[in-house]
Amino acid sequence: MAFIVEDGSVVPGANAYMTVAELDAYWASRNVTLSQTDPEKEAAIVISTQYVDLNTSWKGSISLPGQPLDWPRTGVMDDEGRIIPSFTIPDRLKNAVAEYAKRQLVTDIQPDVTDAGALKKVKKKVDVIETETEYQDGTGGYYGLRSYPLADKYLIGLTRGGTGGNFGRVGNC
Repeated sequence: MAFIVEDGSVVPGANAYMTVAELDAYWASRNVTLSQTDPEKEAAIVISTQYVDLNTSWKGSISLPGQPLDWPRTGVMDDEGRIIPSFTIPDRLKNAVAEYAKRQLVTDIQPDVTDAGALKKVKKKVDVIETETEYQDGTGGYYGLRSYPLADKYLIGLTRGGTGGNFGRVGNC
């Protein structure tokens, strides 16, 4: 697998929003050392980059037609009204990818959901209409997407979604 980092200049074939050094620095600043190998970290970054791109509805528009990733973007203003410069990868996005990558190093952040997957129990009552739906722990009940509160919150301001767990996931806007 080629590990190609997007630096904001629309790098051909890019599949990652951060380097392994940036991932390690993010976690080192939090007094956490990731013990996995660089190839394992690269794979986690690629999967995390794919995860945010496939599951997020971003503000703005891609910078150039045909770019391989959703960032860089133009026309993006964060939740505080600051303009995100075009042809950059925002630190908030890198922070979210770092958070997702650490979790990916431990378990699959977006596992396949089978028919018995996220849905745990459905109870319906016809007379005096009553419905109860229960989901598997950690899936949030949204098509098997787990909730990662800190990582998700980093994306607020970059997405079309709102607050409270709705960070702009596609179909959840």
